[in-house]
Amino acid sequence: DGVFRLSPDGTVKQLTTTNSMTLLVDGNHLYSGEANGIYQSGTDGGNRQKLLTLENVQKIVKDRECTLWAQSLYGAVWYKKADATSFQRYQSGETAETMQTVVSVGGQAVIVSAESTEPFPYPAGIPPQCPTPASRRYAAMR
Repeated sequence: DGVFRLSPDGTVKQLTTTNSMTLLVDGNHLYSGEANGIYQSGTDGGNRQKLLTLENVQKIVKDRECTLWAQSLYGAVWYKKADATSFQRYQSGETAETMQTVVSVGGQAVIVSAESTEPFPYPAGIPPQCPTPASRRYAAMR
């Protein structure tokens, strides 16, 4: 159990002994969303440290401003700006109890509330150089 790294030469190295629900590899850093929080380590598994206590982390996203976004199974969203030392709970005009999800659109994190009635561009991750009918509609909305 845990997270393993498979090298191009076929060698396998265990990086953690705990299960991860989401991973983000960012340069030499590995962010792991786990049952009790977010952990950061080197991509070799070294220097593991807990960054945030958050139950059932399901998503970790980094936007083009280098802000890390995390979402729990229960719709809690937290963020950490590049120059910050800790995560903060995301709040918009709604209360903190509002369920939300993080959607990555063109390198930008978009927070969608469960109460939202406006459409948002989805699916995310479609490269700008590959226009699709949905991405053309999104570009037209800008």
